[in-house]
Amino acid sequence: MSQFMSKRIKNKKTVTWYAMYRGDTFVDLGTADYLAEKYHKRKESLVYLSRPTVHRRVKKGGKRLLLYRIEED
Repeated sequence: MSQFMSKRIKNKKTVTWYAMYRGDTFVDLGTADYLAEKYHKRKESLVYLSRPTVHRRVKKGGKRLLLYRIEED
């Protein structure tokens, strides 16, 4: 048995949670798949809304839909 076969590599798949806001109002909390299905959006579109570039483009106090990634330690 080779040394590589003796070691088991566990693929730890982490779940990323997102908080959805419209302006300053909290809308929902969940994974990208859950939010996409519930609000009839594409998963890719919602993940894009969580990027810092989009956050910089939105004027403060705007009513645009934004997502914030919630980090786990």
